[in-house]
Amino acid sequence: MGYSMWDIEKNLDEYRKKKQAQYYNTPPSFLENLNAPKPRAEPVKNDYAYVTPQLDKDFFTTLEKELPPIFTRQMAAQKTGGLISAKTLANLDSLERGPSVKVRVGTKVGYERASFLQWLRGRMKW
Repeated sequence: MGYSMWDIEKNLDEYRKKKQAQYYNTPPSFLENLNAPKPRAEPVKNDYAYVTPQLDKDFFTTLEKELPPIFTRQMAAQKTGGLISAKTLANLDSLERGPSVKVRVGTKVGYERASFLQWLRGRMKW
């Protein structure tokens, strides 16, 4: 004995209502029209989202105090806590996407503090 098309459609309809109710956190009885678009719930902000501006200010203030007026790629990697490596800075320089003001002495490349901090602010995403 098999299922009729009516039984299959009824079961499928109930399954869809349950799944949609789980997604929208509403009881299935409120979901009359399954094809109508439903608004999505607003994402909940995590705790770190509220402290981001203060972290941003503290990070750059500390970095500005610790960096000398001109510094090397290795020092930039060290002072940023490994957020960006010296090799990445070298690669970005070769693509002309690195900090705008560079100083070259022999084989060493140094950056001006103000231009490096401005460039780093532009790259950071919160």
